[in-house]
Amino acid sequence: MQIEKSNLFGPVNPKDIVDFEEANEILLPDDYKDFLLHHNGGRPIPNQQPEVNTDVNWLYGMIEEPEWASLFQAIDVYAGRIPSWYMPIGTDSGGNIYIMSLFDKNKGLIALWWHEEEAEENGSDYFGNLTAIANSFNEFINSLEERTN
Repeated sequence: MQIEKSNLFGPVNPKDIVDFEEANEILLPDDYKDFLLHHNGGRPIPNQQPEVNTDVNWLYGMIEEPEWASLFQAIDVYAGRIPSWYMPIGTDSGGNIYIMSLFDKNKGLIALWWHEEEAEENGSDYFGNLTAIANSFNEFINSLEERTN
């Protein structure tokens, strides 16, 4: 996997990830932790997701600023808007977000959350605007293709 702008805003260390998991009472999948440790955000190359016919514009990192690249900011912005056991991990160029399940039965599943179809109320209980893409972060990254016009 090639990541453009890897560690652009600084690296993360294993203790940061452990602290994040403890503070949020979650366990991240190992393949996602590896991504954070090696890249801490960035744009995958290739970056086209054929399952949903869009791109991966940015994968969030464990940073505070800038807001558009921050996993922490994304968690705050989408709290109550996406299902509660999902976590935002990135965005496409159109404002949709890639989310990852932290629920035991489908932990690591990656879906696209379509912002145009967001529920007016009870967004954390609404699944009608989700499209499942991959069963793991690595499967998601490995599914990306070069853009063809």
